[in-house]
Amino acid sequence: MTQYAIHFEELAHGHWLETHKGDKACVALADRHYSRQTIGASMFTRPGINFCLRNAEGSAVWNSYISGWVGCDRMLNFQE
Repeated sequence: MTQYAIHFEELAHGHWLETHKGDKACVALADRHYSRQTIGASMFTRPGINFCLRNAEGSAVWNSYISGWVGCDRMLNFQE
């Protein structure tokens, strides 16, 4: 198994940019994707707490969802 790590302190100089679930380029990419549930929705991911990354061109997106069942003490560093 291969496990990848993201060094967040290097994001400003890398290829990935932190964004939000309503990012227009990410929404457009999701609208073109075959598994999109609701084309034209204002968010490209589910409601709730998400950590979203994209490349500068908007041609690649990565998202991680924080489950509502995670204890509050573990979500202190995440914002809606």
